[in-house]
Amino acid sequence: VQALEQDPKYAATTGNPRVRNRSTILGRLQVSEFSSIIGLIKRAQGLMGTIFTVSGVCCLFRKDVMEEIGGWSTNMITEDIDISWKIQIAGYNIMYEPRALCWVLMPESIKGLYKQRLRWAQGGAETIMKYFSKIWHWRNRRLWPMYIEYFATVIWAFLWVLLAVIALIQKYIFDISIENMGLFETNISIMFFAFFLQCLLSLYIDSRYERNLLRYGLSCIWYPYVYWLLNTVTLLIGIPKAIFRNKSKFAVWTSPDRGV
Repeated sequence: VQALEQDPKYAATTGNPRVRNRSTILGRLQVSEFSSIIGLIKRAQGLMGTIFTVSGVCCLFRKDVMEEIGGWSTNMITEDIDISWKIQIAGYNIMYEPRALCWVLMPESIKGLYKQRLRWAQGGAETIMKYFSKIWHWRNRRLWPMYIEYFATVIWAFLWVLLAVIALIQKYIFDISIENMGLFETNISIMFFAFFLQCLLSLYIDSRYERNLLRYGLSCIWYPYVYWLLNTVTLLIGIPKAIFRNKSKFAVWTSPDRGV
């Protein structure tokens, strides 16, 4: 609230949601995710004065700015992502406030998690396409890094699937062995170790706001196996859904399970 009152450039503040349900492996994985991925990304983006999206469960907006930009878009499947870009394209900033805490219930079944992440992927793609013509204006240049990052993520997802298919065809159809497999395994190990250190650092930073977070550090080991694969699948499915969905109708979605 203080930032919104003192600096007219700020139009919204997003908080630091904490996962409440932790009775399953998926629940504990999401505790790690909200600190090591979501929280750390918001901190990094905040240094540039931009945020890809507020956390819809914990955010605050200036009423005058909301009225100025026309309020919520009822045809967007993820209204929190859309409003974040709408605010920043209008020239305002969004602040990440890690001390603003709230509990959030997250899916603890594969089906529920897939359903949620598919909506997130579709909503992100819808927003990127919606503001494509506006983003390249010079006044919006501060948003270019986030835009480029999104496209890099999409390219990575498509290339990951393409290379996996090529490798399987070489192995099981043409019986061609993969060269430099040792180098590949070394690179993967380095990447996983770097991610594990990043996760531990993020949990340590967030432990100022929630005690004993470091005990979820071991859950970070499984994150790449579960979420990188899931996010790749949902991105590849969500983008076509975003392209072909009828934007003239209200966006309607059903909430997934919130714990088992």
